[in-house]
Amino acid sequence: MNRPIKTNLSLSVKVVLLCSFVTGIGVGFIMPVSVLFYNDKFGIEPIEIGTITTVAGLIGVSVSWFAGRASDKIGRKPLIALGGISARICTILLPVTSDVNQAAALMSLRGVGFNLFMPAERALRADIVLEEGRGRVFGMFGATFTAGDIVGPIVRTWLYSLYRFETLSILGFLFPGYGICFLIYSITGITSVILLVALVDRK
Repeated sequence: MNRPIKTNLSLSVKVVLLCSFVTGIGVGFIMPVSVLFYNDKFGIEPIEIGTITTVAGLIGVSVSWFAGRASDKIGRKPLIALGGISARICTILLPVTSDVNQAAALMSLRGVGFNLFMPAERALRADIVLEEGRGRVFGMFGATFTAGDIVGPIVRTWLYSLYRFETLSILGFLFPGYGICFLIYSITGITSVILLVALVDRK
């Protein structure tokens, strides 16, 4: 069995704290903006938006139990990488979908990826923290996530209103301005997953 790493505030813990903050920002970025996105892009009604979000959530939750067991058997990092990166790829593709069905399918796949990622990431937190300091450090994890969730909506509303009706040129590709929050979330999220896999001292 792997032993906890040497100190509660090791590099591994600091990386996970940073990634918790980034994940919190992402939650504040995406969930509320997705409602505006569906209305701006497809003009669908609130009940339809709620149905898509609920179905995506149910599909995602259905894989959590499997993901937890799989992370015990094959390791935390493979599930973190697979789920974390796939969820962000689905997110970055959402603004360029051509119809509601494509967007709903991507949202469901995003939910699957996120629910593969989260159980493994939370198990990783427990693996790297010494038992005697676990409460304090888990409180720090919660605080950094919540801080990100507070910052996210502030930045999100500003960015969305600023670029909502623009078209951005990114590396030669045209990208709708209302997708700016999806783009930022995906780039920062993939970066945080890479940092977790590369720097956290747990196989």
